[in-house]
Amino acid sequence: MFSALRALRVDLRRLAGSFTIVAGGTAVALTAAEFTSVQATDLELHTSKYPWSHSGFLSTFDHASMRRGFQVYKEVCSACHSLNYIAFRNLIGNTHTEEEAKTLAEEVQVKDGPDDKGAYYNRPGKLSDYFPA
Repeated sequence: MFSALRALRVDLRRLAGSFTIVAGGTAVALTAAEFTSVQATDLELHTSKYPWSHSGFLSTFDHASMRRGFQVYKEVCSACHSLNYIAFRNLIGNTHTEEEAKTLAEEVQVKDGPDDKGAYYNRPGKLSDYFPA
């Protein structure tokens, strides 16, 4: 019986030794893999640098170009794409004056209400209204 316990003890020591070797080897392999792994910064693509006219400290956007872009959106792109998160007031100082933005807003009929009778009605748009979807 003692020989069986002695054999079991020898087997456990061998198993513990094997475990230590495997664990140590795994730690070494993980450490080596950490230093040889591909970093996300290695795979980045950087944008090209262009001498934009609005990139300087005191430079601004070309407002005439932005106005033409809005006109293109209004005539072409708005058929499929909306600006429903943009209010008419956001145009002031960027592409339109306040009066022009008010005129644009008033061209749109906005569903509002309810009135005193509980009915909804259409009214001309205001600067605080958003573009229709």
